[in-house]
Amino acid sequence: MFDTKKVLISSSLAFSLIMGGASAYANETDTISSKDKALTEAFEPNIESLHDSIDFEGAPASSPMQFSTASAWDTVNIPFIQIVDLAEGSSSISGTTTKVNSSGKTKGLKITTTTSVTNSVKNHDTNKIVAGSKSMAIAKFTCNSSASIANTSKKQRYSSLSIHTATNQGVLYSKNTVRYAIF
Repeated sequence: MFDTKKVLISSSLAFSLIMGGASAYANETDTISSKDKALTEAFEPNIESLHDSIDFEGAPASSPMQFSTASAWDTVNIPFIQIVDLAEGSSSISGTTTKVNSSGKTKGLKITTTTSVTNSVKNHDTNKIVAGSKSMAIAKFTCNSSASIANTSKKQRYSSLSIHTATNQGVLYSKNTVRYAIF
């Protein structure tokens, strides 16, 4: 017959060794830093200035464009971006005869990343801007932000601007996506 006490101790020891190996693998770089979260929360982009930099002349086709570094900025019509290898983001815009809706989302690509997105919509004919709330997420989750503006007359120019951030190891990266349309 088995000695219950020995079997229980052996099972506990085996479990401890397995769990010990797993916890030894996890280290400081595998956790979300409170510093990264604080940097992301404190980031406040100048939405008005960024909207003012949008130029509709010579805008490229609306096919997705990607960049591999955080320093590559473009604010013409960039519906999709990748921030280094930490996150990816996109913007969208849609409209009806009474309202224009814009939205942006950022999805983390690493578990150690804190991401955010702030979306806004601008009527370029009236210069009115409506900003959505900043949304944040950690790890590989997705954050969403949206804004809406009244469509007061036909054939007006609108842009949806999303400011995406990815913070990792104390460094905040930021890129924009823009969609424009006439409603």
